[in-house]
Amino acid sequence: MDRIDDWPSPAPELERAYRRLLLAYPGSYRRRHGTEILTLLLEMAEPGRRRPAAADACHLIGSGIRQRFRLPAARPLAWVVALLAALIGGGLGAAAGSWAAQQRLTALPDRAGWQQLARLVAPGGGEHFTNLHEDSTYFAPGYLSDVPVTAWDGEQARRELARAGWAVETAQPVTGLVGFTDAITGVDSTVRVTAYRFSAERDGLVLHTQGWAHDDRGSVVLMLWQQDDGTLLSLSLAGAVTGMIGGWLLAAAGFRRLRRPRAPRPSLAERLIIAAALDRPLTQTTPGHRAPHLPLVAGVLTCLTVAVFALPVTALYDNLARVLARDADAITLDTVHSALTIGARWSFGPPWLNAVLTAAGLALTLTTFVTLRHRPDPLAAATTTT
Repeated sequence: MDRIDDWPSPAPELERAYRRLLLAYPGSYRRRHGTEILTLLLEMAEPGRRRPAAADACHLIGSGIRQRFRLPAARPLAWVVALLAALIGGGLGAAAGSWAAQQRLTALPDRAGWQQLARLVAPGGGEHFTNLHEDSTYFAPGYLSDVPVTAWDGEQARRELARAGWAVETAQPVTGLVGFTDAITGVDSTVRVTAYRFSAERDGLVLHTQGWAHDDRGSVVLMLWQQDDGTLLSLSLAGAVTGMIGGWLLAAAGFRRLRRPRAPRPSLAERLIIAAALDRPLTQTTPGHRAPHLPLVAGVLTCLTVAVFALPVTALYDNLARVLARDADAITLDTVHSALTIGARWSFGPPWLNAVLTAAGLALTLTTFVTLRHRPDPLAAATTTT
């Protein structure tokens, strides 16, 4: 039988491979147990092995991921914070996925191109355009114009669009009452008119037209928006799931920083040795593992962060619900990230409310983690100068 001394040293490639696999564990866990785990793995490896066994690799990766998701035991508040962080991350992730999906879609024309298209559909229309550019709806950018006309031929408009390369649907007549006010007498009156509406598609854009004309007056309403290519929902949901996972991991990382193990208190003999070695007088200072106010500050920052994110995240999930329940005949493209654009989303707040609150929430999150990086040296805390 070979002696222990004759057992060959492990291959350097094997050690490097194990070190890479240990990256699956959180940094704090590796600092406490990484050397011990690595030493045990190398001692148990059979001679000549240069790569970890598949079972060992899967076990290390799985255990590391579990440690990253792990929360402090017997602390219900940690679960509440982690769930709230997951919800916030899910909303922001859905917005990121929605934004990425929209970047794949055909870009809207500029204002000049839109007016040229409006004149194609309503050639006799006036120059008065009611343009709502880029924030014409709460959910996605688009154009909306109400073009005044004195006469309008719906079939002629359809033919012009078809010649321009649009795929035009059959016009549908719509009968309704329209109110008028006499410019001279000021008398209000109503008249029944027949309007024509149809939709047209080209290169991923959808144009909805509805117009009427009666007694030298009328109106043509035009709406233009992007057409979903089928990735908006899938990318929004994928972003939501990814964001939830990221939010939970972020909360777990914060609690790991907060529960850093307390440095052991040196005995009197150890304190005398340390004081003599450092040429410092002995003090009665008790070492601490973190600043005593750190949990309170982190808790206050966390509460502020959740409160600031409450309104924009609610809007993001509201938009996500609209994307999930989207009607195939809808006349706009619903997106998730539009809740963060500057627009009249809430009647009780300024148009920039959601965008500013989101930026403030991200800043508070960063501030919280910068605060949790405060890690005094336990050995340095054992002695102080006078």
